[in-house]
Amino acid sequence: MSNEIVVDSHLIEGTAFLKVSLKKQQQKIFRVDVGQVNIESIKELLIGKDIRCYREHFNLSADFEPRWFTITYVDSGRHKILHLIAPTLELFNIWVNNLKKLYLRRTDVIGGLGHLRKREFLLLEQQWKQVDNDGDSRLDENKNGSLDFTDFQRFNKLIKKRAELDELFNSLAKERGNTLTLREFKDFLVNVQKYSLKEDEYDKLYYKFCDKNLKEMSLVGFSYFLMSSDNAVFASEHTKVYQDMTQPLSDTLVTGLAFENAKELLSPTSLLYKILIKGNKLPNDSSEGYVEVAEPDAESSKEQKTTKLQMSKALSDLIAYSIVKFDGFDYGDFMNEVIDPYVEVQLHIPGADAIKKRTKTISDNGFNPTWKETLNFTFNCEELSLVFLR
Repeated sequence: MSNEIVVDSHLIEGTAFLKVSLKKQQQKIFRVDVGQVNIESIKELLIGKDIRCYREHFNLSADFEPRWFTITYVDSGRHKILHLIAPTLELFNIWVNNLKKLYLRRTDVIGGLGHLRKREFLLLEQQWKQVDNDGDSRLDENKNGSLDFTDFQRFNKLIKKRAELDELFNSLAKERGNTLTLREFKDFLVNVQKYSLKEDEYDKLYYKFCDKNLKEMSLVGFSYFLMSSDNAVFASEHTKVYQDMTQPLSDTLVTGLAFENAKELLSPTSLLYKILIKGNKLPNDSSEGYVEVAEPDAESSKEQKTTKLQMSKALSDLIAYSIVKFDGFDYGDFMNEVIDPYVEVQLHIPGADAIKKRTKTISDNGFNPTWKETLNFTFNCEELSLVFLR
């Protein structure tokens, strides 16, 4: 499977750009390491009028706009933005056209079974290059042997295998046994996943993840579908800005005063499309004062230091939710010892004690526990929007 990405030499050798931000401007050389390009990290490439709001916010000349491009990318799980101004219009076009090529390559490997397999291969190949430090295409496993890339792929497939997916697939694939028919796939979407699609949309979704040789959905295709954006928890239209951005913020701001004057707690329905501000509030009898803000300690992921900041009463009144300190989880204990996990579920009902139930305990398996249990709750409450599951 070829993974060759051909880009202009200016991207490989490097170009001196003006890197701009709200605080400063500096000349820096940027280059692309084609062998280490993470196609998954590129999320958006903006040029022209799409970057105008940044230019105006930075109070920079309109002369920069034709040579300005902005890259939105993900680094260590965080979204970051890079604003660059090319020295010439020619270099701007070279970089933008080549970055678009890389960006389109990312979108090219997102959908469909074949593309998802290709995407997985590319990501695995990138991981391999990062750990193959000496470049001999082998990893030393121990003094008795080593791993090559094929072994690495087999190992990756082994640790990703989920027994519960096999069981689910086998329970659905009644007609063929080794493949899922269109009717079986549709029954799963409608009756289990609670999908509500047009008839032709079920067909498109099915054939998108079908094995091209079998013409039906295999266990591999079914697994890819479950992990794809087509089966995401969030609606696809909500991955971008979908609200009306032309209205003033004040079309929706719920202040702390609304909570103080309310005779009962506001329901989730009444808060739809509203903006809630969360922060530290001043005491009710204070006109102005200081609040403590917790900041992570740079030398420790657990410890936090607090800083006192001055706050006005007007700002404090806008805060709808006060911040409650959460010390976090001690991950040092999932990662370094075998645990016996269980799940506790609590149903919180207004005016009543919480109903608690828990699963059985899985012994010596904190890595991949499976419970296969159904917890049933019986309760009486007229306002279902105020019932919470924890």
